[in-house]
Amino acid sequence: SARRTYFNKSISYETESKSDVRFSHATKVRFIDTPDEEFSAKWYEGQEYARMKNSARNTIIAMMQATSQGMDASSVNSKSICIRGLENQSSKSLAQQRFIERASGIRSVLIEQSFQRKSGINDPVAIANAYMSFSKEAKARAAQYGRQDAEDAAQV
Repeated sequence: SARRTYFNKSISYETESKSDVRFSHATKVRFIDTPDEEFSAKWYEGQEYARMKNSARNTIIAMMQATSQGMDASSVNSKSICIRGLENQSSKSLAQQRFIERASGIRSVLIEQSFQRKSGINDPVAIANAYMSFSKEAKARAAQYGRQDAEDAAQV
C-alpha cells in the first residue's frame, strides 16, 4: 500500500477568528505516491529529533559562552559544530530583535488586510508590500550568510 502526499498551496484556510488565509492560485499541485516504508523514513523518529535538539542546545550554549567572552558567536564553527540557523540565538537581544521584526511585519500585514476588508478591496500586492519593508533586513542578512557560506565552501 502507498500513501499520497499532497503539495497544495492554492487553497484558503478558515481560522477560528473567521479570517481566512489565501495562497496564490498559480501554485501547482503535485501528487506523490510513496510506499509506506519510504513514507515513514521521511520523518524523524523521537531519538533522532532529541539528538538534533540536544546538539542545537549545546551549540547555542557554546555561542553564548563565546559572546560572553567578547568573541564572535561564529568562532564556535568547526567541522563538528555549525551555527547556521542558530545565529539569532546567541544573545537575548538578537532573538528579541528578530521577534520584534517578525511581529511588526505580521502586524503591518494584518492592518493592510483589515483596511482592504473594510474598503472592499482585494489587493494581494499591497499586502505583500506591507511585509516587504520588514523583510528587507532579513533578506540582506540571508544574502550575507550566503556569501559567507560560499567563501567557507571555497576554502574546504
